[in-house]
Amino acid sequence: METQLSGKRIERAEPVTSDVEYGLFKSSERFLKKLSANDMISVQKDRYYFANALLATKNEKNGYIRGALVTQYILENIPVYLHDYNLFAATGRIPLKDIEDAEARNERKNTSFLSCSGHISLNLKKILKIGLTGVLNEIDEKLSEPGNENNSFLISTRTAIKAVRHYVDRYKILVSEKISSEQCDLRLDELKRIRNALKNVPDNPPSSLFEAIQALLIMHTVIRTVDKRNTSIGRLDFLLDEFYRKDIESSLIKKEEAAEWIQHIFLHSNEMTDIADSVQICGQTMSGKPFFNDISYFCLDAVLSIKLPNPQIGFRYTKGVPYDLCKKAFKLIGKSLGQPGFFNDEIAIKALGKGGFKKEHARDYVNCSCIELSSAGRSNIMSGFGYFNLAKPVEMILNNGSMIVRDNKYESLEKSFKNVDLDRVKTFADIKNLYKKFLKIMIKNIVAETNDIFKSKNKTQVFLPLSSVFIDGCIENGIHAELGGALYNQTFPAFTGLITAADSLAAIEKTVFTDKSITLSELSAACKNDFENDEKLRHYLLYQCQKYGNGNVDSDNIVKWIYDIVSDELSLYKNHFKEPYGPCYFGYVRFVDNGKLTGATPDGRKKGQPVTGTMGSDQGKDKNGITALFASVVNFDHTKSHGGIAVNASIDKSILKSDDGIKNTIELLLTYFSMGGMHIQFNCVDKDVLLDAQKHPENHQNLLVRVAGFTDRFISCSREIQNQIIDRMG
Repeated sequence: METQLSGKRIERAEPVTSDVEYGLFKSSERFLKKLSANDMISVQKDRYYFANALLATKNEKNGYIRGALVTQYILENIPVYLHDYNLFAATGRIPLKDIEDAEARNERKNTSFLSCSGHISLNLKKILKIGLTGVLNEIDEKLSEPGNENNSFLISTRTAIKAVRHYVDRYKILVSEKISSEQCDLRLDELKRIRNALKNVPDNPPSSLFEAIQALLIMHTVIRTVDKRNTSIGRLDFLLDEFYRKDIESSLIKKEEAAEWIQHIFLHSNEMTDIADSVQICGQTMSGKPFFNDISYFCLDAVLSIKLPNPQIGFRYTKGVPYDLCKKAFKLIGKSLGQPGFFNDEIAIKALGKGGFKKEHARDYVNCSCIELSSAGRSNIMSGFGYFNLAKPVEMILNNGSMIVRDNKYESLEKSFKNVDLDRVKTFADIKNLYKKFLKIMIKNIVAETNDIFKSKNKTQVFLPLSSVFIDGCIENGIHAELGGALYNQTFPAFTGLITAADSLAAIEKTVFTDKSITLSELSAACKNDFENDEKLRHYLLYQCQKYGNGNVDSDNIVKWIYDIVSDELSLYKNHFKEPYGPCYFGYVRFVDNGKLTGATPDGRKKGQPVTGTMGSDQGKDKNGITALFASVVNFDHTKSHGGIAVNASIDKSILKSDDGIKNTIELLLTYFSMGGMHIQFNCVDKDVLLDAQKHPENHQNLLVRVAGFTDRFISCSREIQNQIIDRMG
């Protein structure tokens, strides 16, 4: 019987738009067919031009100036391509060139460079408001202030923006050449539209939706080409709103044209890189009003028609978002597309507020690539790093303070607890006290090691400037983003294994102290031996001990206890820039790596198996249904996770085949949000399909699954991740 959820019902607006669905356009179909070509490479993966840029600039001793010269070299030498499927002058693919000169390769390997280390969202609205000309004016104005005339960072940004201009000029020449030789009238019209747009953007503010998209895409391409960092496209519907409304109201475009162009943004994202990109839709305005528009719908249509993993869609729910938009989102879930992930504005905004963000800036948040929260274009948060394993202390406690499986990351933790005498442990409270001591030292070490990283950044050899130009505060302060120039510089280390740790502690409590069916020493020996010849005990630990995700108060409270320790301990520290630390809970793919470096645990997990990567149903141990899972998830305060929190859930495909099933699922989602849930992402795929995809991957090329904060092709996942996703299905 499923646990019943109770909470204040979130009000909803009635449907406001027609249920139009735009399928794959012919131009998008052309693009889609070419994405699999193996003679091309993503510019973000290309190393040839970057290595040669480092080699060509190695005599420049000023790291800022060298970063500008590296940018200039790349943008002068990397090929500009306009494929016959591109509707915009921005391509993420170039001819494969994998032969690096030995000297250049060594220069690349031996050179440290900085752009922006975390997953970030840039202020690309600046391009839409003032263009590159306005950006240069900002830089020149700052350089003209007394004392700034020799500011190397500001000088480097000026050089970098001029290099972008030159790159755009190369595209102008290329488009003109293609126009002179094009025979197809349709393609000729497309090329002329590109040429006319490039006459204005990105140098100046765009005057139409097409120009706005052209400006966004070329800047997105340039920054990923040079800085080679995950940069979220951001709140796409919000960014393009005024241009779309103006063109529609003036009858300059039809809705289907806008929907087609949105598909090309999504295709460009997949062409650009197979590293997660992200787009957010809906949510609040900076004044707190609900926001959505036709582009919000077009983004969901693009996912449905293209069926590719990128960009990751973050659906920001706030009071006033219409029911039919939620319905369309769940149609995607029901098609096994793993998109979108849902975010609760009320809780996410509160979490960012606790993390030090002003309310109006918190309202303008994005999820950067996965689930990491950040204020759009204002932050250089350090996130998506560490992936610290909260199950490791359990392993060490049961091994008298030492690791069973070596992991260098925890050597300092091991030195702090050389002798744990299990014979002196008399109560479960003793176990909890040991775990808490381990955890407090782990977090202290995390802070010390992270702050050392910040301190070492001043010694870097190359500071790439482009990302910093589009993060608020950097030009104003005359400081590179990595050195604290951004408006916000919080640090959000990521944690895995919390549920593994909690389930293990719950198993210790039951078996050793409640049932007294085994001694602590015996349980320790079983874990150290990886349950060899002890399958009966392992079966008992797996199936007779309470597991998180089933609405059980006792086991859920252990999760809350660990969760609160992490939050409370991190809150005691400030980073190198005197800004807050806060936790982030998602595992990317590191929950597999962490599992490989963790011995067997008392929850029945064997040595080497993955630890939990999110706060949801990662390992299929939730047996009482999705409402019971939600009851467990809302047992702790999500606003303490300033960096974001990932919650995985599985849902039966049959439920989303009917309007009533979708309606009930939406109501369940809103109830979960009203009770304090911040995030949820769904997998909706039959277990038999996943098993067949393992055996016959050629038949499941486009099968998408939610991993741990992001969506990917199932057949592209490692075997360990595939097995973990299959286990989630029960």
